[in-house]
Amino acid sequence: MKPRSGAALVEIIISILIIAFGVAGVAGTLLISSRAPKQAEDKERAATYLSSLLEELRTYVTADTAHNDDAPEPDWKLHGDACDCWALKAGEHDVSARLDSDFKDKYKAKMAYTVSLVSKNGEDMRQVKAQLDWTPPQ
Repeated sequence: MKPRSGAALVEIIISILIIAFGVAGVAGTLLISSRAPKQAEDKERAATYLSSLLEELRTYVTADTAHNDDAPEPDWKLHGDACDCWALKAGEHDVSARLDSDFKDKYKAKMAYTVSLVSKNGEDMRQVKAQLDWTPPQ
């Protein structure tokens, strides 16, 4: 019997399959890694919206709702608040209007904060919790 020269068809097909799986794995890794910076940018943008909201709410530290020339907004209202009421009024405040329209539309984003009355050391205080709901693309 003569020694065989060249590769059998089965060996070639198996080699092609192994190479195809390797290329698919590398392509998948590249695709995922290319999305990572954009997702990080989106998360940073969302965090910036919340941080800005909370920073502005820190300026509303008084229970005096009377008009004051030193007030951050006329009548202590927060820009973009749907209720058009005192910024620290107890309840939920929808401030989605503060979001850029492209961010709001792209991610179906909604931003709100809730003010609740809490008693600490016999003194009534206001507690603020902010939330930004959005759906990042997959």
